[in-house]
Amino acid sequence: MTNHAVLTDDHILYPFQGKLCNRLYSPLSQNFDLEDLMRDMALASIDSLWIMPGSRLSTMAKSQEYAFWQSSEIEKRMSADDAKMRFLLCWQRGERRSLKIFFPEHDDRWGWEECHDAKSLYYAAVYLEKSLGETLSWSPSHVGRELMIHLNEKAKRAAWLAQPPNLPPILHEKMAVESIWKVDSLAPWLSEGKQLYFHIIDKNSQYLAAATGVNLGEDDPVHVTVEDAPIEFDKRLPGLYRWERPGMTQWNWAPEIDYYLRTNALHVADIVECWVWPKYHQSLRTWAETLWAARSALRNGEGDYPYLEARGMAEGAVKAIATQSLGLLAHKGQVGKSTLYRPDWWSMIVSQANARMLWRIRDLTEQGCAPIWWNVDALGFLSQEKDTALAVPGILDKADGLGGFKLVGVLPVTPRLVKAFDLKFALCRKELKAMLEEQSHARDPQYS
Repeated sequence: MTNHAVLTDDHILYPFQGKLCNRLYSPLSQNFDLEDLMRDMALASIDSLWIMPGSRLSTMAKSQEYAFWQSSEIEKRMSADDAKMRFLLCWQRGERRSLKIFFPEHDDRWGWEECHDAKSLYYAAVYLEKSLGETLSWSPSHVGRELMIHLNEKAKRAAWLAQPPNLPPILHEKMAVESIWKVDSLAPWLSEGKQLYFHIIDKNSQYLAAATGVNLGEDDPVHVTVEDAPIEFDKRLPGLYRWERPGMTQWNWAPEIDYYLRTNALHVADIVECWVWPKYHQSLRTWAETLWAARSALRNGEGDYPYLEARGMAEGAVKAIATQSLGLLAHKGQVGKSTLYRPDWWSMIVSQANARMLWRIRDLTEQGCAPIWWNVDALGFLSQEKDTALAVPGILDKADGLGGFKLVGVLPVTPRLVKAFDLKFALCRKELKAMLEEQSHARDPQYS
């Protein structure tokens, strides 16, 4: 396990002989430089050093010169944003031992930039690493990618992650799109004298849930057109399909195509072109299950993770690792830099999530509980019932499970909410978020 430490202006918090030691230590007041700091960290067997947000060393990390953090005797690699250091990997010239230095104040990817309690920061890092079984380094997306690689290597599945030599550009150009939709107006549901409520429910880790069950391609895809041969659809094969109807043409990924075919919204004869992977695996299943298990352990494991604030920080970082590393699969900046530039994997996961939500919406509609709003992983319902369990029976039955639905909030239908639905989707979503925040503040004593 990594030995973490947190450095404030005048103390260092670090493990020593099985206990957490809080020792007076101030590199700046002692006129130390980076070389001196590295020497002391090596003597204390510290591998990862977290610089406390708001401390002088953290402030110095956002200056153009980086002052303290420069040394001619130290080799280093860094991650910086707008001249602010976010992460520094450094080592003494000619030596193998390195020190990882994190600057959470300047790196909002972890979500720890507002933490001003050294003990919470220390245990958040320790808890996060312990729950994942993966060493922390660079950024959440880096940790997520390393976890993908290590889990598959451990199970002797490294070939599943090998970068295909010739991914066609069309896979990036026609990536799956996250679904958003709403009714144009609430007018058809309004009637005088009846109070309605708008229930917002979202799906737990929708993309992790999709990743546990979606087939992902290995190697390059095969291109087939209707001119070559009649196209047959196999729902098991990952793929991108183009279909045509009079006056329209559209591209969709396999999970959504499967939904359209099974609901007779589309016919196989409409498909005119596809890129499919004959060889496939559920390459991210173990990865997704590991991340969800870590979130669950941090949320519920008071015995293993006793410090509440640190537990919450670590759980939030697991979510960041999941979302950021999945998003990086389709980031063009990774071309040539990463073995995990897989826009097809990203699209298959998004498409799987879309298709699962479409099936759930279909079931809910048949039960008489049709949603009127869909925002990626969230659904909104109108009802005369204020209790969500009565408004949408069964929807919260698996609220704590991966892919289960949990309640976000319930808003009374007011003239303001009615007007929000008259707006374009993005503005409507922004207004709904503001209303939920105002409702939360009204209930919180600190805002009264």
